[in-house]
Amino acid sequence: MKQWVCWRYVRGTKPPFRTDGRLADSTRADTWASFAAVVAAYHGGGFNGVGFVLTAKDLYTAFDFDHCLDAGNITNPRIADYVSRLNSYTEITPSSEGLRIIVRAKLPPGGRKKGHYECYDSARYITLTGHLYGASPLPIADRQAVVDVIHAEIFPAREQQSTCLTSTSTSTLGDETLLISARAAANGTRFAALYDAGDWRGQGFPSQSEADLWLAGSLAFWTCCDLSRMERLFRSSALGQRRKSNRTDYLTRTLTKAINECTQMYAGQKNAQ
Repeated sequence: MKQWVCWRYVRGTKPPFRTDGRLADSTRADTWASFAAVVAAYHGGGFNGVGFVLTAKDLYTAFDFDHCLDAGNITNPRIADYVSRLNSYTEITPSSEGLRIIVRAKLPPGGRKKGHYECYDSARYITLTGHLYGASPLPIADRQAVVDVIHAEIFPAREQQSTCLTSTSTSTLGDETLLISARAAANGTRFAALYDAGDWRGQGFPSQSEADLWLAGSLAFWTCCDLSRMERLFRSSALGQRRKSNRTDYLTRTLTKAINECTQMYAGQKNAQ
C-alpha cells in the first residue's frame, strides 16, 4: 500500500516526512510513498524510522499502549489483558517502553486517547519498528467485536454522553471550508482573532490557557469532536505555535476537556454557534 512515510525526532516529537526530507501530512496521500521507497530513504540516512498512515479507506486500527514494558515484560495487568484479547500483530514501539497492536477493524465514535491508552484508524500515522513482542509473530487479525468491547471499556459511555450526540456525527467540511465557516459564524471574529492572530489578550481572556480551551471547544463543535482533526487544526493555529500549547500532554488534556464539555456539534446550518 502506498501509505508509508519516514519519521525522525524533532524536539521530542516524531513528525512524518516524505522520502525527500520535506514534511509529510497524514491527510495528504501525495506526501506518502511505497514501503520500498521509505525503507530506501531510511537506509540512506537522516531518518529514525518508517511509519504507516491510517486512513478511513483501509481496514486497519492501531492501539498504542505507552509505558507498559520493563525489560520486555508488561507491567500493567489491564494492558496485558488487552494484548491477550486482541491477539494480533504486536510490536515494541521506538521508546522500547510501549506496545503497538494492529488489527483489522474500525473504531466506534468517541474517545481516541486516555492516559497511556491510544487508538486510531484514520488521519494518523503510526511508527513501525518491526521489533516483535512475543516468541512468534502474529498476523494482523480481524478483531471488530473485540475492538468494540475494549473501546467501550477504555472510554465508557458515561464519559462520552455529552460528546456523542449521535452515533454517526461527523463533519462533512474540508479543513479550509471548516475554517471559512468558523470565521463567518456568529462568534467568527473571536475565532479568527485566536486562530489566525493568537490575540487572546485582545479578546479578553485572562490567560492563554483559557483561550486555548475556548478555541479547542470551537474546533470540537466544527469537527464533531474528531480528536485527531482537532489536534491537526489546533497545531496549525496561531495559538498552537506556543511551546506549551504544542506540547502533546498539555494539548491532549485541553482537547479532551473541550470534547467532554461539548454539548452541540455542527449539523450543516449556516452561521452556527
